Amino acid sequence: MIEDTIKILDRYSNSLRSGRSSSATEAERLAKVLRGIAAQIEGN
Repeated sequence: MIEDTIKILDRYSNSLRSGRSSSATEAERLAKVLRGIAAQIEGN
């Protein structure tokens, strides 16, 4: 899961660095993954 998250963040940051904003789908996917990680850390 962590490796997948790193890959998603890497793609997202490369887009931003090149001046492109991410698509709504990519942003939602990233948000969903980060919410899942936060829930696991919180113990939910």
